This record gives sequence, C-alpha cells and structure tokens, in this order.
Amino acid sequence: DPSHYIGQTPGISLVKSTNGNDANNATGPYISVNGTVIWTYNVTNTGDVNLTNVTVTDNVTGVVGTIPLLQPGESQTLTATGVAAVGQYANLGKVTGTPPVGDDVSDEDPSHYFGQLPGISLVKSTNGDDANNATGPYIPVNGTVIWTYIVTNTGNVNLTNVTVTDNVTGIVGIIPLLLPGESQILTATGVASAGQYANLGNATGTPPSGPNVSDEDPSHYFGQLPAISLVKSTNGDDANDPTGPYIPENGTVVWTYLVTNAGNVNLTNVTVTDNVTGLVGLLPLLQPGESQTLTANGIAAAGQYANMGNATGTPPSGPNVSDEDPSHYFGQAPGISLVKSTNGDDANSETGPFIPTNGTVVWTYLVTNTGNVNLTDVQVTDDILGLIGTINLLQPGESQTLTANGIAAA
Repeated sequence: DPSHYIGQTPGISLVKSTNGNDANNATGPYISVNGTVIWTYNVTNTGDVNLTNVTVTDNVTGVVGTIPLLQPGESQTLTATGVAAVGQYANLGKVTGTPPVGDDVSDEDPSHYFGQLPGISLVKSTNGDDANNATGPYIPVNGTVIWTYIVTNTGNVNLTNVTVTDNVTGIVGIIPLLLPGESQILTATGVASAGQYANLGNATGTPPSGPNVSDEDPSHYFGQLPAISLVKSTNGDDANDPTGPYIPENGTVVWTYLVTNAGNVNLTNVTVTDNVTGLVGLLPLLQPGESQTLTANGIAAAGQYANMGNATGTPPSGPNVSDEDPSHYFGQAPGISLVKSTNGDDANSETGPFIPTNGTVVWTYLVTNTGNVNLTDVQVTDDILGLIGTINLLQPGESQTLTANGIAAA
C-alpha cells in the first residue's frame, strides 16, 4: 500500500503600480489634480501549491478584489481608479492567499503619486507702476523706461525653463528653475516714445508633467511731450519788436494773451503773468491743442513801452513748461511849434520892424517838432501869401526854417 505527501512552500507576491509606475518611493508620477489615477495590483503565486481566496486590499481604498484560485506561477492583475488629490499621496496595497494547509501567506507593496497643481503669476510694471490700464505713468519723451517682470510659482511643483517674453520687445529672460512659492524679477529697459504705449508680458513654465502653464500681464505708459505757447498782442498787434502800435498818450491799451497747449498732455494751473502788470489770470485746465485768451487793460504812457508776458503750466509729471512773448507800443504825444519872424524880428505885436515903402520884406518860418514822434507832410502856410512850403519829415526835436519874400507896402 503506497502513501504520499507534498512538502508545500506557499508564497505570494504583489506589485502595485500607479498609472504604470511602480512608485515605491515618493514622489511617484506627477498627476494633475482631479486627473484619473489607475492603480494596478499584479498578484503572482510564487509558491508550489494552489492559493485560494486570494484577497487584494488597499489601506486607503479598501478591498480591491478577490481571486478565487491562483495556481503556482500564475499571475493576475486587478485595478482600481481614483481622482488625484493635491500634493503627495501614498497608499499601501496588500494581498493575502490561503494555501491547502497552514497559515495564509501575504505580501504588500506601497505606491505613490504627486497631485500637481502647477501655476504661474506675472506682474509687469512700468517705472514702478503696475499700469494695467491706460494711461499708466507719464514719462518724458526720450526718457528711460524700466519694465519689471515679477514671476511667481503659484503652484505646488517645480517649474523649469520659465521663459519671460514681451509682445513688443521680445524675449526678456529665462529662469532655469522656479520652486513653489518662489519669485524672481527680470527687467528690461527702453526709451519712451511719444503718446500712449502698451505692451504685454508673458511668463511660461514647464511642470514635471503635462502642458506648460503661463500668465500674462499688460502694462502702459504715456510718453509726454508737454509744451505751451503764448502770443501776446497790444491793441491787436503782435508787436514783438519796437515800436509796436502808436497809441495816444493816456489812450486805452488792451493786451491780449493767447495761450495754447502745444503738447500732448493736459496742463493744469496755467498761470499768465506780465513783468510789468503782474498776474493776468489762471486757467485751471488746458487740454492738448486747446487755446484760451486772457486780456488786461492799461493807460498808454508817453514814449516807447515794452512788457513781457509769460505763461506757465503744470504737466502730469515733471517740471512745469513755460513760454514768454514780448509786446511793445509807443505812447505818442505829438507837438509842433512855429516861430514866424519878419526881417529877423519875431514881431508878434505891433508895430513890428519899420521897413521903407517898397523895401524888401523877408519872412522866416522856424518849424520845430516839439513832440515825441515823427511828423510827416508838414505844411507851412500864410494867411496872405498862401502855401510857404512842405517839410516831408520832421523828427522829434528837429527844426527847419522856410522863408518867403515880399515888398513892403506903405
């Protein structure tokens, strides 16, 4: 009568993978938050006897499944799915099988993944101003523009090859590695052009897996070219040079001050003054291309007169701008004097000189310009003799003498 036995050596092996990665150690594969996680549990009977009621469990998800019979050398795979959570994740798979006799055999295998939530932030500033909207800071034309690009890793994974570009100036720079929460600053410089300017910065980084992440931020500035123009007139005459208009002494003088914003930005607190008369007036606001007129009145003084107008305005930034314009007038006080003599005697009163009948009479007419302006077409007449003569020009203080002859009557 024969008899037999089997000296059994039961054994079991579990290899747990996450999205195809054995991932025994952290971090494991990077999986986007809310992405699909697939755990695979590869179970192998490494012994020499059948195993029954082979049960696979997970310390987080619970029972994965049961294999009723696993023969020596046979492998079977079970799977479980989940949704990736944020950050480092670990769970432990375990398999247990029952041999024909004796205690159960088991094995366990950990697996990991990292729930990645990559993010990047860009804050672009112009001369220290975030300036997302126009107009942004006012910068003098040809002044220095400094753009700053603050790049921050707002996610939970490293970003590599972080590239900062500008839609106008091109590539700004590359940051090889940016850790979570880390910020770095890049700068670029330029020269301000006239008028409204806008450009758009972009920062793009590469996470451990999946598509790149990026952010963009606009910035603006206004290239200001402030200017002001003043045209001062006297009684309607620009009169930059002497003499200007002739105005009778004590006559009315009307000065007009035409103020124009000749630049590309608003001017405020535009003040018009005169070096003689003082403050003419204030204009609270003068827009680009706008003109306004102020006036002042005075009484003409005798002689050559000059005064200087000045207009000063305040642009949005930087020093005030100003312009000045002179104007002139001549306060005229015309006068003329005639001294008539007969044979050398002024003879204003009778009898005058005694002249023999039929003797020669010589009348002299001394004409003097006693005023402060030229006299033209000076005509000397005599109520008996008629026109004596004409002096084309007689300057102030100048004298000329005309003569006439006659025969003395009895």
